[in-house]
Amino acid sequence: MASMACLLSVCSLALSNGVETAPAGDEWLFILNGDTMTVAGAAAAWSGLDPSERGQYLSLDDPVGAFVTALARNRMVLLETARLGYSDAPGTLAFRDAWMRRDAQMWMQDSLARRNDSLLAQDDIDYFLARFGKLVWITVAPGLPGEVVDGPVHLPELPREIACHLDSMEAGQVLAGPGGTVFKLDSVFVPDPEMLASALSDTAAAVEYARTRMITVRTARTISAIADSLLSGSGGGLAIRTPAVERFVAMLQGRGEYLPGDTLLESGEGSITALQMRSEMLTYGSGMSVLAPDAHWVEQTARSMSVEGAMLDYLSARHARAYDLARLDAGRRAAEYAADLLYDDSVRSGVSVGEETIAMDYMAIAERPAVPETRSLRVALVPPSLLRECKTALLSGTFDSMADTLGFWPEWSEDDPPARTTRPLRREELPAGADSVFGLAPSDTLSWVGPFELFDGTSVLYRLVRVFPTHEASLDEMRSGLIQAAQEREEEARAVDWMQAMERRYGLAMNREALAGLPSDPGEWPGAPGREPSP
Repeated sequence: MASMACLLSVCSLALSNGVETAPAGDEWLFILNGDTMTVAGAAAAWSGLDPSERGQYLSLDDPVGAFVTALARNRMVLLETARLGYSDAPGTLAFRDAWMRRDAQMWMQDSLARRNDSLLAQDDIDYFLARFGKLVWITVAPGLPGEVVDGPVHLPELPREIACHLDSMEAGQVLAGPGGTVFKLDSVFVPDPEMLASALSDTAAAVEYARTRMITVRTARTISAIADSLLSGSGGGLAIRTPAVERFVAMLQGRGEYLPGDTLLESGEGSITALQMRSEMLTYGSGMSVLAPDAHWVEQTARSMSVEGAMLDYLSARHARAYDLARLDAGRRAAEYAADLLYDDSVRSGVSVGEETIAMDYMAIAERPAVPETRSLRVALVPPSLLRECKTALLSGTFDSMADTLGFWPEWSEDDPPARTTRPLRREELPAGADSVFGLAPSDTLSWVGPFELFDGTSVLYRLVRVFPTHEASLDEMRSGLIQAAQEREEEARAVDWMQAMERRYGLAMNREALAGLPSDPGEWPGAPGREPSP
């Protein structure tokens, strides 16, 4: 519940009043919507937190107040998501189902990785290291309808029987391999013996690398075989609904409307909607590449979803414990997702900061920060092949015309389309030559300084266009920071009002005397796991 974490502890109750008698484990801490939370129940909830979360609470001045306040408010949010229909909304359920599929896939992958680790022998390690660094480019079934060109491929990461077959071939040779499959060895790269010896000199590191790579590759190969097997019985493969897919892709690219009910694909196992596909993407976050979303990308993602769904069915039938863990994890994530949606709609969406507020905040700053000197420049990037010609042009005074033909940094321009003149740059932004550039007199707008060599062999030259002296930060220069601070201030105030309204709705009652008598570490509370029960 990332967006809720701060909120749940905001304005925690001040509980320390000098009471020294510790309450028993069955003593009530708070009552919410008619349900009672006891000391032992809160201690159990504490034990379920990650160590980092427990550490954050313990670092506060009032860990008891912060933790119990957050615990009560968390339960209030869950009640509110249920009351308003967020917890069983289609998007939440799709998000839950996506996480169950993903958890099943991760369980299968981890299980196979452990199995492959246990089966790995010293002979496998020796085999890998004997071919370490050797790369091959191959064509499978050359000249036939199913021809596949692949490479570069690390030879020892191929199936052993195929790798040994290729290892016996010369570049350009075509031979039938295991199972009758024909291979053409297009080319081979063999590492330099000295470099190879250096890479293998740390024996422990080399062995660990070989072990890790072989486990990873074999696991991925098994998962792929399982996927092919599972999809072979899916009743005719995947049928793409092209218009719906095009609408979905347009939405991802910011060019269209999101239509959750659009059916993107159908298979023998059922259909996949835009809502389900988007929920799948949310489970991966930034880990899922959507660099070029198209029909092929959608089909591949749907294929993964189908495989994960089949793995979930397998878990349900064969591994009840793993299935229950997946269900619990997905349920927890779905509850957090619903709470974030509720928070966005109830609090964040209502935050609005006007120009008058920003101006007042700016005027209230007693000592505004100084903005350091910046300089706007003309930039010319010179490749190594033109460096001699560049130096000659500098000596002859003709470099201005040559500079028009050279590269520059368009991301440093404020113009659209980008121009060769940069935005105002700070000294530390220049990758080379900063002292020379900032040493130019403000009136010297004709001299080129450089060339300065960059890390990739390219050289850069600069010419001063304009100097922006050190000055007091203006409203415009501070605007983004002022807006963010004002939004955070208003959001916190709205969040507190929202929480207090829920406290009244669900009748929150706190046992302040019991709370004040508890140790500051909830792990020491009566009834905590590992502690003896109270007498």
